Amino acid sequence: MTKPVRIMMIDDREEFAELFQIKLREAMPDIDFALDWHEDLEEGMVFDHDAYIVDNRINGIAKGVEIVEAIKAQHGNAVIFVFSNHGDYHLLKDLFRLDVEYYVDKKEMDLVPVVTFIKSGLQFREKTECMAAKLDAIAEMAEGEPEDAFTEQDIVN
Repeated sequence: MTKPVRIMMIDDREEFAELFQIKLREAMPDIDFALDWHEDLEEGMVFDHDAYIVDNRINGIAKGVEIVEAIKAQHGNAVIFVFSNHGDYHLLKDLFRLDVEYYVDKKEMDLVPVVTFIKSGLQFREKTECMAAKLDAIAEMAEGEPEDAFTEQDIVN
């Protein structure tokens, strides 16, 4: 059974998080996901997640870039979506500088990039788990065998 996709949402409006979760379930009813919501950064940084969704303004203060920087510092190559009602050139420039690939306008609630990431992430996870299982099986078969008993093709198949 596939583990649920873990999504962390950092937004100061719980009602938006609830609406987002409803919309995401409608967009991908066949995918199991867990949405954790926190209204500020400190609470939201406790655990690793598969994706982070960050509101650009928390309590009226533009903190999206600071939050993204903190997530990147703690979680490396985390996939981050920034939602905002207040898009502007400087915000986008700063987000792209931080390698945030996904900016979503809250008014449009376009979930296509979020759903696309989750589905491709699940496919990658399944392929990785399958490859790990094959490597484990090959390692078990190779116990006591000479190192050159298996070819690269054996691993790929």
